[in-house]
Amino acid sequence: MLSLQEDEAFYRKLQKLYARAASVAEWGWEPLYEDERMRCGLLWLGPDGALPLHDHPGMVSVLVGLVGEIEMERYDAPRAPVPSEGHVLLSGGTRTCLRRDDLSVIDGPRGNIHGLRNTTAHPAVALDALWHGGRPVCRHLFFPTGSRSAARLSAVMLRECRVRTLGDQLPGLTPLRGPSGG
Repeated sequence: MLSLQEDEAFYRKLQKLYARAASVAEWGWEPLYEDERMRCGLLWLGPDGALPLHDHPGMVSVLVGLVGEIEMERYDAPRAPVPSEGHVLLSGGTRTCLRRDDLSVIDGPRGNIHGLRNTTAHPAVALDALWHGGRPVCRHLFFPTGSRSAARLSAVMLRECRVRTLGDQLPGLTPLRGPSGG
C-alpha cells in the first residue's frame, strides 16, 4: 500500500485543495471516485469553517482525518420520521475531534445527524466515503433554534432544531442517484 507521500498525483491534489481551503472560511467537497453505489472525495473546511447539521439516512459514511482537526457534533436520528419542515428534538449528542489518521463511521440511526466544524485557524481535510447502495436518498438540514441550549436540556445533549428537507444533495454537490438515475 502506498503512503500519502508516495502517491504523487493524490498528494498534489491534496496540496491544491489545502491551498484553496486556506483562503476561505467555508467548506467544500472534491470528488475522487463515484459509481452507482458510492462516492468518495475530499471534504475540506477552511479556517473556522463549518458544515451544518445534516443527515445521511440509509447510508454509511466513513471519514478519515488527513490534515488538521475537525470537531464532529453528532445526534441520534429521531425515532419518528424526520418531518420535511418543522421542528425536531435531537438526542444522544456527542462531540468528538477528528485528527490525522482518525476514523469516524456513521451507520444507522445512532449519530447519523452530524455537523462538522474546523476549530483551528488552518484548513482541515478528511477523506469522505459515502455508500448509498444505489438507492436514492433524501437528506435534511437541521438548524438549532436557540430556544434552549444543549447544555440546559440534558447531560446527553438534546438540541431543538428547525428541519429543512434538502432532497438528494447538499448545495454544490451532484445528486446521489442509483443506477436507474432516480
